Amino acid sequence: MSKIHYGYPDSEAEAPQKLDESHLNLPPGQTLKGRVEAVLFLTGKALSVQDIAAMLESPYEETENALVELMGDYNFREESSLEIDDTDGYILQVKEEYSDIVHKMMPLEMTAAELRTLSAIAIKAPVLQSDLIEWRGSVAYDHIAHLLKRKLITKRREGRSYILNVTRSFHEYFKLTADKKDLAHLVKLIGKEGGKSLTDVEMPPAFEGLYEDAKPDEIVT
Repeated sequence: MSKIHYGYPDSEAEAPQKLDESHLNLPPGQTLKGRVEAVLFLTGKALSVQDIAAMLESPYEETENALVELMGDYNFREESSLEIDDTDGYILQVKEEYSDIVHKMMPLEMTAAELRTLSAIAIKAPVLQSDLIEWRGSVAYDHIAHLLKRKLITKRREGRSYILNVTRSFHEYFKLTADKKDLAHLVKLIGKEGGKSLTDVEMPPAFEGLYEDAKPDEIVT
């Protein structure tokens, strides 16, 4: 009797068979699994199958099958330092066992106030800079400049203000997914400054958008 596996196959499972993609209109030399992997690599946000399928303009079922096969590949490659976390959506990240390399390559030195500002951005990302300044005070302008230099956040023009977001570097360092429930423990870092606490302020709904890697043209002061 054959075994049925869901999600990650166990160590005794046979390697998954190659998907039949002959009916898909893929660029020469590409596979749907490879395209799914590219999306996960370039996006620092936990994505649903529907999100991935929409980005690739590929059928849902085929995208889901490619994702399951990709997860199986990473599971069989025990020597790999990367994994696909499916806690709340799918995100490609460095395994916990290799966190020492992440911390060595990305030494993080910041004040408690800067960490509170970063926490506020992460919890509500993407967020308007004007709203963040209202919650954290004018000192947050300096914090934003420092966080941009560390490539922990991005900043882009939105009307008369800017939209702030966290980057892949942020997620790799803090080992977090994009689900804001996973960021809840960071609220403890946010103290009452200037008579206001982030948790005491009624916040507008977060803008819809993706987590972005910092690019030189986005780093503005």
